[in-house]
Amino acid sequence: MISKISYFFKITRPILWLPIVTVYVIGVWFGGSAISFETLEFLYSFIGIILISSFCYSINYISDIDIDKLSGKYLPIFDEINLKLVLIYSISLSISGLIFFSFVNKATLYLSGFIVLFGVLYSIEPFRFKRRAPMDVLSHIIGLGFLPFLVGWVSVSDISMIAIYYAISIGLFIGSGYIILTIPDSEFDKKLKINTIVVKIGYKNSSILSLLLLFFSILFYLKLNDLFILSYLLCLPTLIILNLPKSHSTHISSKLLFNLTMFFWCEFILLTITIFSKSLILIIYMAFSISIIILYYIESNRKSDFLLN
Repeated sequence: MISKISYFFKITRPILWLPIVTVYVIGVWFGGSAISFETLEFLYSFIGIILISSFCYSINYISDIDIDKLSGKYLPIFDEINLKLVLIYSISLSISGLIFFSFVNKATLYLSGFIVLFGVLYSIEPFRFKRRAPMDVLSHIIGLGFLPFLVGWVSVSDISMIAIYYAISIGLFIGSGYIILTIPDSEFDKKLKINTIVVKIGYKNSSILSLLLLFFSILFYLKLNDLFILSYLLCLPTLIILNLPKSHSTHISSKLLFNLTMFFWCEFILLTITIFSKSLILIIYMAFSISIIILYYIESNRKSDFLLN
């Protein structure tokens, strides 16, 4: 019983909550102030973004079962669990998340609804943007970057052009990272005719596209003259290294380097905002996220990369 419950938790990919939660928290910080993190509305929206993220990753797992069986990522426990129950579980996560957002304001409810929509479009046939480049990249730019930031912003303030600039910048940054993470799986994706951006335009062009997205992301941030540009620049050397010519096996090890860089970026942002806001919720979440990262790398050493892929 405990084993089954743990796998229901795992399919929500808790390690991947971190980038979405970080983007959302940045939105709250820029849209409001330190006081914004002390409100009940922040607690509601914080829980809501985690539930919505859990839905997106769990529904993606369900739709990828056929692929996971071939790649070795399939969890045997699901031979014992009715997939309809897993689907009901996933849907309940999205509904619960939307309910929490409804306690904040209509804007957050509508925008979080669009995140749910992109989660469905990305994972479910006949849309399955995951297999239809360039929609896979756009799904990450909008669904994991642009929208989560705006959800955070409108939870404390009215939308503005400055908010749009920030959201575009962060969205492009997330899109750049997605391409890097897709490269190591490109050979496998090509065999299964999964038409990701790397499969469609090739490794070299994908690398160039990744750097271009990062470049334009930084340009948007420079326009705002914001100090958080320093956190982006922390990731720049890693992205350049990852885009150097290398073998497929080296790409796989490079994926670990990128993950570490992304996690460092998220924790750097969260720590900075936590220091200024003194938010107990963020302190608890940071402790949780660090614990999850440690557990992930322990599992990675046991040759299990399920939590991240």
